[in-house]
Amino acid sequence: MIKLCRVDSRLVHGQTVFSWYPALKANAILVVSDEYAASKERIQALRIAKPADAKLVVKSVEDSIVALNGSAVDKYELIVVTGNVHDACEVARACPKITSVNLGGARPLGDSVKELGPAVRFPNPILMKLRKPWLMESSSR
Repeated sequence: MIKLCRVDSRLVHGQTVFSWYPALKANAILVVSDEYAASKERIQALRIAKPADAKLVVKSVEDSIVALNGSAVDKYELIVVTGNVHDACEVARACPKITSVNLGGARPLGDSVKELGPAVRFPNPILMKLRKPWLMESSSR
């Protein structure tokens, strides 16, 4: 069961490990990132940061969509983390099991950025993606 789909540029870090993971009674974390999935060093760094009892899986966006639409993930209490809104939108659009996307920390990105909160900043084109009807319809998605 997908407990949370979160956008956070820090991926697996203190807030995920000490707040979200125990509060949601999760037992697995899926990191959705083409960049991280292609790097053994980055995967190893995430393994060091994860909770000791967590299963950690790092997959590309495409492989994550396949996995999330399969039945293998149903045996986990899963947190899905993406590093950016674009990847979250791709996964959420393709996976009916994702019913909402939680927006977390993001690095400052430049002048064309809208600050939504102390740690939530997105470029204006990304905000337009968030306004897509498929993501806003909470009753059907």
